[in-house]
Amino acid sequence: IVEAAGDDYEDMMSMPTLRLNDVQSLDEEGAARVIIRNDGTNTITDFDVRIECGDMSWTTIVDLPGEGLPSGTTGTLNIPFQALASGVHKIWVSKVNGTDVAKPEVHEARILAVSKATAAEYTRRPLVERWISESNHYTAPYTDQIFVPGIEDYRDNVSVVAHHLDDQFMQYRYFDDEVQCEDLQMLVDMVNGDKTKVSVPCMAVDRSFHTDTEGMKADAAGVFFHFVYPMFVGIIYDQALSTPTFASVKANARINGDICDITVEGEIASGVLTDDENLYLTVYLLEDGIVSTSQEFPDDEELLAKYQGKYTHNDLIRAQPTDMYGDAVGGAGTYKKTYQIDVDETWKTSDMRVLAFLNRGIENDNFSRQVINSCESDVITTGI
Repeated sequence: IVEAAGDDYEDMMSMPTLRLNDVQSLDEEGAARVIIRNDGTNTITDFDVRIECGDMSWTTIVDLPGEGLPSGTTGTLNIPFQALASGVHKIWVSKVNGTDVAKPEVHEARILAVSKATAAEYTRRPLVERWISESNHYTAPYTDQIFVPGIEDYRDNVSVVAHHLDDQFMQYRYFDDEVQCEDLQMLVDMVNGDKTKVSVPCMAVDRSFHTDTEGMKADAAGVFFHFVYPMFVGIIYDQALSTPTFASVKANARINGDICDITVEGEIASGVLTDDENLYLTVYLLEDGIVSTSQEFPDDEELLAKYQGKYTHNDLIRAQPTDMYGDAVGGAGTYKKTYQIDVDETWKTSDMRVLAFLNRGIENDNFSRQVINSCESDVITTGI
């Protein structure tokens, strides 16, 4: 045991965790959610954050609330973040209590920076996803008591889809011959393969969107939440709605006989995506009002008595004509995709709609499939 001596150990701080939205405004500060640890002997009252992107840089001072962070303790807080351009940003603590940090720990984030002028040309519509299962008796109460009341005030402004796992409504599209349940694999992929971070039922907003609200832990890797109670979830939707976008997407779907023709088109603004990145288009054909007769409520007499083994599912995926993580539509410019889907005779076409969205890929080890924009459109029936 060696006792530290001298002022080299007085003002020391580490920032082991940094989470922030991958899409940021170019014209105003955003926020990053961080965990900081006081590794020195002095109480930390302030520290400097430095950000660099290419030859551009930005520095700000963060004052800690109250009496500061005592030696040997950790804290979680929001810090300012200024996007400098689209590209890789390096973020680190450059000073602690006014003292230069000799060997800072550098974080990197691949940011898409959107100007206010560009964002003003598009209407933002976040994507809200649920992962549920008939085999999980929590599905019904989570949906009816938590999810539906929480999204009611936002339903006209967001797109909603429900992924089903391990039940009769699960989609077997066989994107990967070795995967039995693609929707579950999607959850695992989006947390970089760490299965311990996957739970069902759960929900997500815009996939790789990271909230900077107090209610979400900064050290929670991935973007999936247990269902958030209605009185707390609004701030998450508000933040998602305020995220700037730089692309449009609109869909038209028409059923004629046993064929559904879908056309999706839009525009991606120039000057936001870097040259090495594409956007991807994902399309779902959804149906509402589907009554299940095999919903399971094991060992729960109250739920069994309430639902009598029947439950009505909404936002259910009937078909996905695109690849699992979308079809590439390129960078800046207009795009247009057409698809045809065979309509099953058991589907109630009057209760169907098409949901389409643009998402990022995973180029350059980005591991972000963040949704850039989405749309929902009713299906037009022209024939029986």
